[in-house]
Amino acid sequence: MRSFGAPVLQAEMVHYSHHLHQHPEAGFEEFKTSAFIARWLEELGLSVRQIGGTGLVASLSCGSGTGAIGLRADMDALYITEAAADRPYTSARLCRMHACGHDGHMAMLLGAVHLHTGGKDFDGTVRFVSMTACLSAFPSMRSTRYALSLYDFNDSILGLGAACFASIVRTRLPA
Repeated sequence: MRSFGAPVLQAEMVHYSHHLHQHPEAGFEEFKTSAFIARWLEELGLSVRQIGGTGLVASLSCGSGTGAIGLRADMDALYITEAAADRPYTSARLCRMHACGHDGHMAMLLGAVHLHTGGKDFDGTVRFVSMTACLSAFPSMRSTRYALSLYDFNDSILGLGAACFASIVRTRLPA
């Protein structure tokens, strides 16, 4: 298991954010993104399962508590070509970009996983969820797979009465 102090963890999160920014995948295409996140979760000792096609969930339990919370990050990109060639982490894919901060969402989720696996100062279960196809604007993409992803997330992943937390990224601020 990895162990980072705060400055190293912050640098690691920026590194992951930049890597994910360079390799964006749109909704239901997040195969490499999903594999990247799953590998990181497994390195921290968590078992990972897929939901809704390319989505992921990993659970961490501690103590005897029966409560659960979900920490959720979106992972899909938009169909946009990035116009910032001066950045070393500019999107490497034509017409795919993390323009809305999902690369940051995923990096923050991975940071939260690290903090929870290292401290284990809670009583219950934390479910770390990487959600697929949040940004899909096309009705045909909001198919059975998308509905299944939402069903899994709301009912079988978190459980009844569980709280879920997600983040919003203000992308105009420097990394």
